[in-house]
Amino acid sequence: MRVLFTSSPGLGHLFPMIPLAWAVRAAGHDALIATTGDGVQRSAQAGLPVVDAAPGLDVFQFFQETAKDSRFTDWGGLRKLFKEDPAKAMDLVAARFAALGDRLSEDMLVAAQGWRPDVVVFEQMDSAGPFVAAKLGIPAVQHNFGAARGIGEVAMYAKHTAAYDRHGVTRPTEAAAIINVATEGLGAPQIGWPMRYIAYNAGGELPAWLLAERERPRVCVTLGTVVGKLSGVGALRQIVDAAREMDAEFVFALGDNDLSDLGELPENVRVSGWIPLNSLLENCDAVVHHGGSGSTFTSLTAGVPQLVLPHGADQFDNAAMVRSSGIGLWIEESEVDASHLTKLLEDKEIRAACERLRAENATRPLPVDIVPKLAALVG
Repeated sequence: MRVLFTSSPGLGHLFPMIPLAWAVRAAGHDALIATTGDGVQRSAQAGLPVVDAAPGLDVFQFFQETAKDSRFTDWGGLRKLFKEDPAKAMDLVAARFAALGDRLSEDMLVAAQGWRPDVVVFEQMDSAGPFVAAKLGIPAVQHNFGAARGIGEVAMYAKHTAAYDRHGVTRPTEAAAIINVATEGLGAPQIGWPMRYIAYNAGGELPAWLLAERERPRVCVTLGTVVGKLSGVGALRQIVDAAREMDAEFVFALGDNDLSDLGELPENVRVSGWIPLNSLLENCDAVVHHGGSGSTFTSLTAGVPQLVLPHGADQFDNAAMVRSSGIGLWIEESEVDASHLTKLLEDKEIRAACERLRAENATRPLPVDIVPKLAALVG
């Protein structure tokens, strides 16, 4: 069996599929990743073959140049729209990601015609993979990367993807199957094939201080791979102020983002370079993040209480889910203070809920258990 995995370049979209791609290879089948941007190098670093479906494409510039509604590139405006009209905001995002998928579709199709896959596995916001599958007449399986949505996404993205018209291909209305990584305790609908969320955040050297014994609690602070680039790190000013009042260590895992907006940092704030988030969270007692699915689910697998500061897209859904399931807090960034972080570290009910969902996720079928299901679709 030959499985083509397709993804936008967003690492939060690509990374959750890597464990399944490994499982496909470990079972003796062939796997190929088709993506672009950062996703190409990251796929190769994961030990997987990959093709660049849009060589030279600057994804952020693409979104800037093609956005018909300025609120898509104005993070603050998009955040406001998600609060006021989530359905309209989601359709706006779908249209832009579909345009990106359309940009990837032609080179991806050429690669697929040469490689001849038996099935396509696509992340839920990718529109190129379902098009390629429809053109080749093979099954397309949707791989969810979070709890939000899941049903109706193929049709929503297909209606904005022009490749179907260029090639005279009928638009699909649904996927052949959906891989669902959201465990029951999150309150998400249990659709499709359940699979354990395996936290993959790439590899990296772990600094000595991370594994050393420590005397005080440690809090991870991250904004993922996108938010800092779009809107800076100003949302974390309240966290810096709270850190000054607490006897705890704060690790600001913010990559290469400009931190000047945060001013002078107190002595208990450590700024780190790239550390795989799953490895970092295994050595932390709480986490503050933006609500991206990757950060939310990696925190869940580590059993770490979460404080979510959402900005846009599915982040508000994830924040609401964290709060309703009892595994953390959703606080407006302007209102966060030391009392919220203290609660995150000390509340026994939150910690018990985190352990319950961590254990629940661990009982779900592994990626290796999904491989026979893919093979059955191929026949």
